[in-house]
Amino acid sequence: MKVEKWEEALQNANLLPEYEDVLRGYVKSFDQGIPHHKVGYKTKYYTPANHSSALQVREKITESIKKEIAAGRIFGPFTRRQVNQHCEFFRTSPLGAVINGDGTLRPINDLSYPHSNSEIPSLNSFVDSDNFKTTWDDFNIVAKFLRGTILIKEQINIVAKRVVSKENRADALSQGDRGGHDAQDQVAITVPEDLTGLIQQV
Repeated sequence: MKVEKWEEALQNANLLPEYEDVLRGYVKSFDQGIPHHKVGYKTKYYTPANHSSALQVREKITESIKKEIAAGRIFGPFTRRQVNQHCEFFRTSPLGAVINGDGTLRPINDLSYPHSNSEIPSLNSFVDSDNFKTTWDDFNIVAKFLRGTILIKEQINIVAKRVVSKENRADALSQGDRGGHDAQDQVAITVPEDLTGLIQQV
């Protein structure tokens, strides 16, 4: 990400200091509304098993993880012990699958799991949606600024994967390919990557 170019563009558009938090986020990461927390007393991790539906898209999940590792967007896989050497506590959300409108299956990371459990809050339960409002109208407005720039579906997909979470939220945002509760289960952690290939013009 060429932050200096974004800063120059925002400055020229008289959008600073109003949007200075965007620049700060790209440099120091973004707060996604998930606080430091633990699950249970002296628990070092919370890694529930994947949903059974994940088996139906196992190949897609495996292919996706390999692709992300090869592209440098995630590191790993790591054992629980390796992750705990850097994070006092970490958690994962189970992988699963949902049916698309066309009938095909799509892998998901169920951030709303566990559901209706007062003792173990889901990651989504921490997030106040009023603080993260967005609509497709917002996307259309942004797209107007990118006229003359070629964007394809895969590139737009990459944007969602590359927003950098706050470093101190890494324990709550790890994700991985998990088969059960073995102490050697593997975890892949999302990391930032350069976005200059996405937007050719600023």
